[in-house]
Amino acid sequence: MTSDTVAFVIPAYRSAHLGRTLHSLAAQTDHRFTVYVGDDASQDDIRSVIFPYSETLGIQYVRFETNAGLESLYLQLRRCLALTQGESWICFLSDDNELTPRAVSRLHRCMARHPETDVFHWNADVIDPAGNVTGKLRRFPGSLSVEQLFRQVYGRGESAPLSGFVFRREALVSALPEGETDIYRKDGVLILKAAERNGVRTVPWSRLLWRRHGAGISSNPATDEKVILSDLAFLRWTESFFGENHPLDERALIRLFARKAAELYPSYSLDEIKEICFRAAVFSGNRQVRRGTRDLKEFIEKREEKLKR
Repeated sequence: MTSDTVAFVIPAYRSAHLGRTLHSLAAQTDHRFTVYVGDDASQDDIRSVIFPYSETLGIQYVRFETNAGLESLYLQLRRCLALTQGESWICFLSDDNELTPRAVSRLHRCMARHPETDVFHWNADVIDPAGNVTGKLRRFPGSLSVEQLFRQVYGRGESAPLSGFVFRREALVSALPEGETDIYRKDGVLILKAAERNGVRTVPWSRLLWRRHGAGISSNPATDEKVILSDLAFLRWTESFFGENHPLDERALIRLFARKAAELYPSYSLDEIKEICFRAAVFSGNRQVRRGTRDLKEFIEKREEKLKR
């Protein structure tokens, strides 16, 4: 096993687009990688989808007897990571995403030029179920510190797909929590922790193709209280992660909390959203509770008035 080998680890649950994911790997101009498929006790026939690519890609396939991905991202990632065989670099590629043909070649070139980097990244285009490009996710510059990453992505209320990141094994292992976490499926924690020392370096001239469809867990966060609560928990976690050097000032962070809570409209009333925020203890710790709750109340009331027009 060479030191620069990449492991593409696919936590598979749905088969609808998995063939396209594997096809994009088979089409890579550089095959210095290994593919591992962890079948998350799927009801779909994952094995039959991977069979045509088994020899070309040398796929290592394991079916788990219990489903973990729906309830615990970290449990599923840990047991899929355990399938790997010492590769130096790990990418968790979703079963519905794709890579452009020279993504791996340009990744290796970028790794050679920046040996100090622990986390590399591909910018992402949005594709529909048929594979047509319909948009772009926020572009990263050549390099970002974790503070810049938070400010430019998470600080705007957005996220970055985990599939777009490639982690040095040691950085990934140290970033994965040992036990369970109340930050439900929040991959932002993993990305920020792994990149804490040396930031993120973006691989130029290649793309992750991020498929948007209605079957994913997070496809409709506006009606999923658990997803919004996870975002609130993630923002709270960043307060301890960054400490006094938080990329957002107090007022900006409070208003970000409010925006995430307001995403629950129109499924939840104003009182329900307030209750969710207070249950999540958004304004505990060193934050100014009185000022924070007042800002939250004013922001959501304005949002409610706007929606009634």
